[in-house]
Amino acid sequence: MESLKLFGQIAGIGGLTVGVLLVLYRDLLRKLEVPGLNPRQWYRVVVLFMLLVSSIAAFGIVAWTWSSTQVTNAKSSVNGPVSSEPTLAGEWNLLVTIEESSYRPFQNLRVGYRLFVSQHGDEITGEAEKTSENTQSIPSSARSAMHLRGSISGKHVYATFILEGSLRKTTGQFEWSLSDDGNALQGRFVSTGAESRGSAFATRIQ
Repeated sequence: MESLKLFGQIAGIGGLTVGVLLVLYRDLLRKLEVPGLNPRQWYRVVVLFMLLVSSIAAFGIVAWTWSSTQVTNAKSSVNGPVSSEPTLAGEWNLLVTIEESSYRPFQNLRVGYRLFVSQHGDEITGEAEKTSENTQSIPSSARSAMHLRGSISGKHVYATFILEGSLRKTTGQFEWSLSDDGNALQGRFVSTGAESRGSAFATRIQ
């Protein structure tokens, strides 16, 4: 009985059934002499017995494997997919500096945004609001919205955006590199708005 307990503790149902198999084989070998059976009949009994016990043990192992898989899948469903990518979820200050533009007044303009990022696996989405121009706060009525969608791979972040301008929508894209501590994004942007392009720097709000 101690052997069966040990097998059960180590390998669950599978271990218990293997333990039963070994105990039954051991007891069988101790009682090889059965009155009334000739050697040929005894051989058939042993073979049938071994097949029966082996089948029971195999069924137990299969049942244990299946139950272990179900438990693992259930845990994965509860916890959700596990991502190895850094997390960008949270609130950020985003500053874009327009270095080139077909519209001269835009050149060297620094525009600030408050950005909120959500992340699922390696996919990210974001909502931003324009808050400043050249470090000067702008009124609520002039605060345009920006929508982002992208992905992260290692320390590389790529996102497209739609900017809700007062006259029209413009689109573009960001390409960032994530800092080692995960609290800063350094990169570039391009936009269809006046063919603008320049630097884009974001810092996480702690």
